[in-house]
Formats: sequence, structure tokens, C-alpha cells
Amino acid sequence: MIKKEYTKDDLTVVWEPGLCIHSGACFRSLPSVFKPLERPWIQLDNAEKEAIIKTVEGCPSHALSIKQKAAQNIPPFQPPPTGERNPPSGSPRGGEKLPPPAPPRGREIPPPVPP
Repeated sequence: MIKKEYTKDDLTVVWEPGLCIHSGACFRSLPSVFKPLERPWIQLDNAEKEAIIKTVEGCPSHALSIKQKAAQNIPPFQPPPTGERNPPSGSPRGGEKLPPPAPPRGREIPPPVPP
């Protein structure tokens, strides 16, 4: 199936003409971007990212979709190892072991009364 991509910065609008039912919802919603009589017919420079995303999400045939690039140079979050706490910066001690967790607290059930 044919897919055409239109990109601006970290936003890419994907159009699949084989799915398009030509309802006109896109160009009625955002005519500054979706211009079916011009080439390229999707002009992402003419509106804010949020408006484009909202319009694409309203496509009744899902012929339009969004593909966003992941942010560059941001390392994935890695929690500290289980059982260690991070010392304050400049602390000479390094990671300390945490005490074992306390047993769960709840309502204690008394033993049954003998008959």
C-alpha cells in the first residue's frame, strides 16, 4: 500500500491514499495545512503542531496518521538498584542498604474461642 510522508521538525504526517474516503474533514478543519488542489497537498509549515495533530486524529478513515520522532540524546530512565538509596550529592558514603521492609500491618484476627 502506498504511504506518503510529510515532515516538519519532529512531526511526520503519514497519508495512505488507499484508505482515504475523501470526506474532506481534514481540509475543512485546517485549510491552511490540507490543500487538496496544491502540491504538496499537506503543508505542515502553515499551522501549529497541536492543531495538526488534532485534525489528523479526526480523520474518519484513518488515512492520516502521526509519526513522531523520539527525542534525541535523552537517556532512558534507570531507577537505582533495588535495596539501595542514592546518597545526597557529595556524600562520601555511597549507596546504603535499606532496612528490610516492615511486615504488613492490618487488623489481627484473634484465635477462635474454644466451645
